[in-house]
Amino acid sequence: MTEKNLKKEVKEKKVPVENVKEENTTKKAVKTTKKVIKETKKSVKKTNKVSKTTKKTKTSKKTEPEQTLNLMNHELIPKHILLTEEEKQEVMDKYKLKKTKQFPRIKKGDPIVKMIGGKPDDLIKIERKSNVYYRIVVDD
Repeated sequence: MTEKNLKKEVKEKKVPVENVKEENTTKKAVKTTKKVIKETKKSVKKTNKVSKTTKKTKTSKKTEPEQTLNLMNHELIPKHILLTEEEKQEVMDKYKLKKTKQFPRIKKGDPIVKMIGGKPDDLIKIERKSNVYYRIVVDD
């Protein structure tokens, strides 16, 4: 095999690096090996990019109503009741309040408020084991 043919075969990756023993072609074999390593690194990077995007696109299989359904049944979440206008007025009279702004607030973005359908200026009764609390729904 001539040196020219050997260089071609090494360049085309037909000859394994171990079989190349001539000093002149050793440099070429090293270059070829470096090319193979570069190509392997590139393919690994592409694979990593694909796996990263796959991880980002994974979403919860539960829909929002299912997630909030479990929230209301949780033992640490107290019972929330949306009061009518009459009940709201009774509570205000009982505590001698003139404005709804005097109640503690709860945001309309709260998951429980969303679930029971609370809107700004609605009054929510929260029944805990120890006591009953009231909250007025406000904008976020």
